[in-house]
Amino acid sequence: MKVAMGIIYEKIRLDAKRSNAKKLEEAIARLLKEHDYVNIVVLPAYPFTGPLSVYDQSKVRRFVWNNAERITTNIARLKHSSTASTIARWSSEYKVFIVGGPIIERAGPKIYLTVIATSPEGEIIGRYRKVSLSRHEEEAGISSGKLPGLIRFDKLDTTIGVFVEDDIAYPELFRVMQLGGANLVLGFALPYQSPFLGGIKQVGPNTFSMDLETEASFLLTRSKETGLPIILVGGAVETSGSREKLYVMPIIPVEPDTGVIKDKIRGVDDLGTSVIVEIDTTISKPRSIGFIDQIALKMTCKAVEKGGEEELLDMHS
Repeated sequence: MKVAMGIIYEKIRLDAKRSNAKKLEEAIARLLKEHDYVNIVVLPAYPFTGPLSVYDQSKVRRFVWNNAERITTNIARLKHSSTASTIARWSSEYKVFIVGGPIIERAGPKIYLTVIATSPEGEIIGRYRKVSLSRHEEEAGISSGKLPGLIRFDKLDTTIGVFVEDDIAYPELFRVMQLGGANLVLGFALPYQSPFLGGIKQVGPNTFSMDLETEASFLLTRSKETGLPIILVGGAVETSGSREKLYVMPIIPVEPDTGVIKDKIRGVDDLGTSVIVEIDTTISKPRSIGFIDQIALKMTCKAVEKGGEEELLDMHS
């Protein structure tokens, strides 16, 4: 089966949910008008608020608690004004699957950075809670997820692996995606301070990004290890005030055999555009892994699932 994915590459403003939502909905409408065959729409990273890495350290904890929302598959229990309900509504109105995040999720006493997927029926069909946290995120009160990023789109016969930022540094997460039968892996990131990939650096007048060669190297390594195409989904966030700054992360697609697909890279000059990616699920399959690796991963997954039972229960509450 062939699946068409449209990845939106857009600029948002820091902590401006309402105007960001309006801009994103316009981008979805524009994308589907130009490419009405698209099955899955992917929103830019941190589509509503921007990443915590850009917020002032002294204010970020309060921001997190003020913006955390409960996410449940029971749509009737979602707040009408929540980010999750907005994405679900878009899916229903435009009759497409949508993948978006991270958004700030509250689950009991814990808070996560969560990527969600919604269906044309307006239902939440999957989510992934970021596993690898920065010190800034931990100090802001964020908890680490316990389950690997695998989202199944049954009607499309497609499974997508998901990671966020420094998850890229842990091959075990990608081995689980490989074992889980992912056809494609999506990663979400905006500029952040990373002990693995380096920090934020200035790349132009009031414009900041990261070392993209290092990022691409990690992406290509994981792609070759798993035999899967991987797409880093970036975007841009603009701060307000007297000293406006623009934090930009490009879209970077890689293939296990051909490497970085240069003609599909989107950078700062391409903001306001999109990338169309077609997936043939009969061809895009993960490489098989060895018997010993399978045993080790299954044992790891059992331990992880035991620790992640609260996530599963909360998802269906």
